[in-house]
Amino acid sequence: MRSDSFIETSPGCFVLNRHIESFKRLGLCSVEDFVDFKGGQKITTKVVASFRNRVCFTAGDPVKNFYLKTYNHPPVGVQLSNWLDHGRRLSTAAYDYQPALELDKIGIRTPVVAAFGQIMGLLFEKKSFIVTEEISDAVSLEKNVPEFFMPPFIAPKRNEQLKFIDDFADFTRRFHESGFRHRDYYLAHIFWGAGSGFQMIDLQRVFKPVLLGWKYKVKDIAQLYYSAPSSVYSKAARLRFYKRYANTDEITAADRRFIKCVTAKAAKMAAHDEKKGKKVPYKS
Repeated sequence: MRSDSFIETSPGCFVLNRHIESFKRLGLCSVEDFVDFKGGQKITTKVVASFRNRVCFTAGDPVKNFYLKTYNHPPVGVQLSNWLDHGRRLSTAAYDYQPALELDKIGIRTPVVAAFGQIMGLLFEKKSFIVTEEISDAVSLEKNVPEFFMPPFIAPKRNEQLKFIDDFADFTRRFHESGFRHRDYYLAHIFWGAGSGFQMIDLQRVFKPVLLGWKYKVKDIAQLYYSAPSSVYSKAARLRFYKRYANTDEITAADRRFIKCVTAKAAKMAAHDEKKGKKVPYKS
């Protein structure tokens, strides 16, 4: 659990204590300051709605990268949809930082939340934002395959592989045992470092379903299964992951039903992507 605390620097604006001075030097003290911030480099990886903005900026000593997400007067329809989807009324940014703060308490690592805030109207949100620290001690499993999964396959590497699979399964199980579901649980959103272990990013869709928890558990595992290249993660590795995740030594009828649902979901995703000419990772 992270020990630093948040300080309310202005109404509705909370900044991690160790970043207050460096953010203040950039003029970032209030919700309006963050939402209207013109510094840094705009992130334009895909088309986003006009009320959203993504910026990468540097601050601190030593200098560190931060990622700022802002929401300026989200449409009422979007807010209503979010409330129904998540089962509670929060600001748009809160759907990112609330899970991060809750998961931190149970030891599930996510990007460090450096600041967050919101301005609410009588009923609807006006503005909100979240700032996270760049992950410096881990890399995306989509972009970087751990070295011990690459040839030559010698005994020490085999032991590292098994530990990686077990740790990954434990991480995933603890996340699901908390009641949360990710809904974008692809390798692209899982970071790993040899000294830091696992952590997840992109928490915007993370929620605790009141109903259909099993369905969303299937969805998470199917997304993970789908995004794991078969050239790297063998059937034996997948089976070991599942047994550890399910905390079982033998596959029961219930396990087979779950696995069948996972593979069926992955096949449906594959069919959809193949129609668009996209490569399917687990078939590669």
